[in-house]
Amino acid sequence: MIYRDISKYTKISQGGYNMYFNQEDFESKKILPKRDLLTVKQLAEYCQISDITVRRALNSGELQGLKFGNNWRIEGQEARAWINSKINKKD
Repeated sequence: MIYRDISKYTKISQGGYNMYFNQEDFESKKILPKRDLLTVKQLAEYCQISDITVRRALNSGELQGLKFGNNWRIEGQEARAWINSKINKKD
């Protein structure tokens, strides 16, 4: 187990979870770069498919996403790659 001196870190609490960030990295936005994140519903609407189809792809690992509690977020780059894999898939 690695023990760190957390006195140099900033604590952020959200949804019952505590996260610690180095203040310099946090202020310079190295930790949280701007990304385009889509919800399951947004991706499903864009593709004109059901939410369940997107959730199945996420749960199976076919589509990569970030899970926060019970909520999924999909990066735009991952969504595009998943859509392209479906378009380029040969039957």
